[in-house]
Amino acid sequence: MKEIQTNLRSELQCAIEAARAAGQLVLRLRPTFTKQTKADGSVVTNADFASAQLIRDRLMAAFPHDAVLTEEDADDQSRLGFVRCWIVDPIDGTTAYVSGSDDFDIYIALVENGVPVVAVTHQPVTGMTIAAAKSSGVWLNDAENWQAAVVPNQQTPTVIVTRHWLGAPANLQLIKDLSQRIDAVAVRAATGISARSFLQSSVDAIVGVSVTDKPIGAKEWDIAPLDLIARESGGWSSDLLGQPLTFNKPTPHFPTGLVLARTSALGEKIIAALSGSVGDPKSDFEKTMQQVLAKNRELYRRLG
Repeated sequence: MKEIQTNLRSELQCAIEAARAAGQLVLRLRPTFTKQTKADGSVVTNADFASAQLIRDRLMAAFPHDAVLTEEDADDQSRLGFVRCWIVDPIDGTTAYVSGSDDFDIYIALVENGVPVVAVTHQPVTGMTIAAAKSSGVWLNDAENWQAAVVPNQQTPTVIVTRHWLGAPANLQLIKDLSQRIDAVAVRAATGISARSFLQSSVDAIVGVSVTDKPIGAKEWDIAPLDLIARESGGWSSDLLGQPLTFNKPTPHFPTGLVLARTSALGEKIIAALSGSVGDPKSDFEKTMQQVLAKNRELYRRLG
């Protein structure tokens, strides 16, 4: 890891080692995993819990004065009093893990004063690790050597994706209308969305927007690594109002939605279209979008 120059080297190294160890663990458990259904209807396995415990133990051993928030552990609200909080998704893509697909990752991010400063994603089956640190860029390792990640050029036409945990299918018409305003195409992704999506040319932007009275399903552990990786690779990360995403909140939701984009220019373009700065302010889309943003602001007042 000597290629990565950062004053957060110890934290980054610990996160990489923990993610890789967790990856090996969940692969060992895969032939005989057990599963159950959580209250929200999602699937969780014994491998999720084992991965969460392994990562928590390693982080706490190395940084005992930090807090940890994971998807599978009980939420200890004392974390709100800590400057630094590790945010962990022990298996991002449990459904894929259960189905036999390779499309799952281990996510670890360190948040400082609400902002991710270290991010690691690891795909256990392929061994691909993506790492980022504040002001140090994004790095990729799929063998033994680290290389600076190269973000592919934006596609033509631009591809904007959403998923069920980002508000689909209820938001699909809105996102299709948005896409038309910026000469893009809208896709409801059939497979997972991860940091690899940006680095492998399959996605130009990710939009999460709720058109109901509930926030999108995405939680902080789903997004924290992507936020830093997008920003450190020259991309964009914000809520629907163009404000930076914040983490280690009392409720780990995104009540004002989210936009992640391959380039900052594309992110700005999407935000402009969402805000009504592009097109006829009296059009049906702009009227609908203003209603949606008003709902999101109300969700923020309730949950933010």
